[in-house]
Amino acid sequence: MGLCVAKTFGATNLIVECDSKKMVEMMNAAMRGAAGGNNVIQRAVHEAASIQEVVFKHVYREQNRAADTMAKMALNRPIGLQVFLETPQELSEIMDQDRMGATFPRRVSRAIHGEQQQC
Repeated sequence: MGLCVAKTFGATNLIVECDSKKMVEMMNAAMRGAAGGNNVIQRAVHEAASIQEVVFKHVYREQNRAADTMAKMALNRPIGLQVFLETPQELSEIMDQDRMGATFPRRVSRAIHGEQQQC
């Protein structure tokens, strides 16, 4: 859906950030012409082909807070394209922090002798 909207608005160079490393790997492989992939990937590759340059990039969830928040917001909204004329309240603080260049530490779990520990 996002690629369709970008194309509609005339985007020619696009960076698509995703916090699923596996999805980014699959999209990049499909863009290079590797066979396979599911219908969602095939449709995305088809849409991306009509845009001059599309780069799929992995980002950690902490770097993708606005998109993560919008995905959660979508659970309580009707299906379809949502256009906001003003920044939704749920995003205001995140957008302000992003503009200021705020950073957030990444929490990583690791197993030591069968026990989960937070680092």
